[in-house]
Amino acid sequence: MFGVIGKRNVPDLTDRNHNPAPLLARSGTVFLCAIWLLAGTVGHDPWKSDDVLHLGVAFGMSGGDWLVPRIAGEPWLVSPPLYHWVAALCGKLLEGVLPWHDAARLGSVLFGATFLLILARVARQLLGASAALTAPLLAIGTLGLLVPLHEAQPAIVEMAGYVISLWGLSVWQQQALRGGLIFGAGTGVGFLGGGIDCVAIQLATGLMLALHPAWRTRRSPVAWLAAASIALVLMLPWPLLLWQAPSLFEIWWNAEREPDIARRQPQTC
Repeated sequence: MFGVIGKRNVPDLTDRNHNPAPLLARSGTVFLCAIWLLAGTVGHDPWKSDDVLHLGVAFGMSGGDWLVPRIAGEPWLVSPPLYHWVAALCGKLLEGVLPWHDAARLGSVLFGATFLLILARVARQLLGASAALTAPLLAIGTLGLLVPLHEAQPAIVEMAGYVISLWGLSVWQQQALRGGLIFGAGTGVGFLGGGIDCVAIQLATGLMLALHPAWRTRRSPVAWLAAASIALVLMLPWPLLLWQAPSLFEIWWNAEREPDIARRQPQTC
């Protein structure tokens, strides 16, 4: 009896319509998302609070110290530096075309585009081709995403990492190893954007889904091993390099344990 009930409750993700949507619909969605991402991201001075803060960190990195995020020469280790690396690279590569702060803020466009693209892939995997167009349009129509996706801040990296991990979980049922690799990559990106808190949310999501019989396949142990391997390869290099300077590592570790306090207080070696 319980076996029959369990089988009836297993979701079937193989009967969705995965045929591509019409070209006009896809082109229109891409155009709207591109306009939404670019409008307001460039063409203005740095905004107060997060925008000017993280642009300052990225500008400091572009001067040569790519390991330690700094503000006015003092370490700022509230979050890992993936966003600042990308923003600094954008600023250096495009500063001859755009003002430095506008060029650096294109890092938000890159991560925002990644977020919307992978969100569409997840929706298509779970609900079909129509949902692949609807999901990013719903996202850009969400007021809560308006500011984070148009200013310089690492939150967009966390969002991109989380949706990548969801993509991995969505394909896990049919392709466990591929799903594990994608989930691990998303976890690594999430850590480099948001730290340990983001990883904890991703792992909790994955482990909760692992309790469902549809995701407990014979290849799941191998998939979890692959996920852990990819995640650790992405996560460990930066903290290990930071560990070479114990005082800096301690600042970062304390910020991970008490992030609210770390944001309010100056960080000194």
